[in-house]
Amino acid sequence: MTEDKVRDLLSRYSANKGRAARLEAEIGKLEAEAKQLRAMEADTLKATTLDGMPRRKGGKSDPTGRKGTQLADGEALSKEEARITAKISANRADLSQLRLDISLVEGWLGALMDRERLIIRQQLVQKRSWRETAAEYARAFGDEMSEDTLRRMRDRAVAFIAAQM
Repeated sequence: MTEDKVRDLLSRYSANKGRAARLEAEIGKLEAEAKQLRAMEADTLKATTLDGMPRRKGGKSDPTGRKGTQLADGEALSKEEARITAKISANRADLSQLRLDISLVEGWLGALMDRERLIIRQQLVQKRSWRETAAEYARAFGDEMSEDTLRRMRDRAVAFIAAQM
């Protein structure tokens, strides 16, 4: 993996966490909607009325039987349900990729030393200024470091992560 890709994943970490939470909520809402549509469609199934009248050959098939089979097979009963199911599937695929990206970044941050982790979080994840990063570093570790030193530490940490991938 390249250093640019590592920087990109680190910088999108917070946004990805928020997007993953939104997708989880949206999937839950869509699943409830699909369940409600399915229940409404299932309620409308009615048995064929036997009225004693002859039917021509090749006439209308048994719509109740067809819908009952679709219901039992888990197929969509309406176009709206099929649309919602496709949306759920797409959201799950997006969520899966986001979870992978989030897990990667969390693993990387966990593998770094505390000093490197602070610099990476401040600079790439939270997008703080170098002045704020230096102040936070001094507060956390009691060392005064120049912005250039912190920048070199950040670059070494990113290069380390990229080399491990």
